[in-house]
Amino acid sequence: MHYWFDRGIDGFRMDVIPFISKDTTFPEITENDLLKRFGSVDWPRYYAEGPKLHPYLREMNLLVLSHYDAMVLGDGAGVNIENALKFVDEERKELDLFFHFDSIEDYRDFETLNKYRQLRNEGKDPQEYMEGWKLMARDNGRTPFQWDESPNAGFSTGSPWIKVNSNYTTLNAASQEDDPDSILIYFRRMIELRKACGCVRIKRSFSPCTE
Repeated sequence: MHYWFDRGIDGFRMDVIPFISKDTTFPEITENDLLKRFGSVDWPRYYAEGPKLHPYLREMNLLVLSHYDAMVLGDGAGVNIENALKFVDEERKELDLFFHFDSIEDYRDFETLNKYRQLRNEGKDPQEYMEGWKLMARDNGRTPFQWDESPNAGFSTGSPWIKVNSNYTTLNAASQEDDPDSILIYFRRMIELRKACGCVRIKRSFSPCTE
């Protein structure tokens, strides 16, 4: 981390960061154990509550993050809303930002729908599966692009295949056009830099590695 910060990056997006701590005794965990502990078969939540999760994050902040003017965003896989705030509480000195998907109303993901039907056909309760899977399903990243604050976020005059995120009235491309600090303008500048500066261009040649 020091290496990349010293080279000038502004931060990290930490994928599934709650999974960094493991119970090194590797106990055998069953679905019944999860039901007793969480009230549902929630494997992501089990892996997101490792014994040294928050001590690890505070150590990372102490030894690295606190020494740089940078931002760290954590992916909240397996974390419920009640525990999400622990990651960004300023007094705890862990992460700067944390994103968390709670649930979506209308699934279109085939993996999710097929599993739901399978469990229902087997006479099992699919709600237990949905409770754990809602944090892992991919439909959150498949909603229509949000162009502006018009109906359907300006994506279509028809009915999109999946529901538009309700935040489209404030989070959209049009609202970022005149904001010099917006993500849209930032990416435009990065594209311009890549085109103008040879040092960041991608070389499309490869050599075989036999070692």
